Amino acid sequence: MTAPTAPPDLQRDLPTLLTIHDIASLLRVHRTAAYARTRDPEFPDPLVISGSCYRWYTAEVLAYVETRRTPKRVPRPRRGPGDRSVPDDVPDDVLQAVPRPRAPRRAPAMRQAPGEVVSPVVGRSD
Repeated sequence: MTAPTAPPDLQRDLPTLLTIHDIASLLRVHRTAAYARTRDPEFPDPLVISGSCYRWYTAEVLAYVETRRTPKRVPRPRRGPGDRSVPDDVPDDVLQAVPRPRAPRRAPAMRQAPGEVVSPVVGRSD
């Protein structure tokens, strides 16, 4: 089986073995999130240097990144006044957004002195 290849300019700029910090910067995530990604079953297995020292081969990590990359979404164009995608029999005022009426303001809370009982009827104290 041949090793997957990555873009030569990106692979040339990176070291042969990547640390978790290199992977985090490559994926543009924090270190903890990079560790979480390394637990993905599709992520390449690390090279164990010692009990707490792991490294990953650059070509394998870049191939993983390429398989996970999603195509960029093209935004839909906004409708303009001369847009023919809207039927001509629809009046222009129907297509315009109508602002919602403003919500009424709440009455300020009534303050009471300590020990005073306030009646449920507004403005009356018992």
